[in-house]
Amino acid sequence: MYPVPVPEFWRGEEFVSLKTISSFDELATIGVRVISRLPEPVVEVCGPITTGGRGSLKENLHVFEHVTMRLGEDGYHVFNLLNFQPTIDRLAREWAVNNQGYCWPILNIFFRQVFDAKKINFGYFIPGWESSVGARWEREALKVLGVVLREVPEEMIPRRLQEES
Repeated sequence: MYPVPVPEFWRGEEFVSLKTISSFDELATIGVRVISRLPEPVVEVCGPITTGGRGSLKENLHVFEHVTMRLGEDGYHVFNLLNFQPTIDRLAREWAVNNQGYCWPILNIFFRQVFDAKKINFGYFIPGWESSVGARWEREALKVLGVVLREVPEEMIPRRLQEES
């Protein structure tokens, strides 16, 4: 389900280490390294994954993957969040053992450090982003950094998975 990273922007040990890192700070360090290697224009795809959107993680990831692929085909260099998602999911589950509610370290540590690298030129927001805690946070953070915000056109959004079967 998750794409393999583009080799020229990742170092092998970075991708392998995603399975063993133990904190959002460590994950952010890798994210900053990877985004720093991306040539411009760099795009961040923003939208629902775990909250909001189509109401299921599987459907939301399907949309994310499709939009990421299409923007890449259009010549953008996408900071591909899907490469980080399995590690984010694992760290969030570990965080939830001793905490309740939304896992804010995803945003306040990982995304904050990646955004503060100031490599993102465009934030593309998937329709329904307003229903996502994380996407709302991302929009405000990117706006403060002066990143150009765009809406993903409806025609770029795939049909629902059950309609494709």
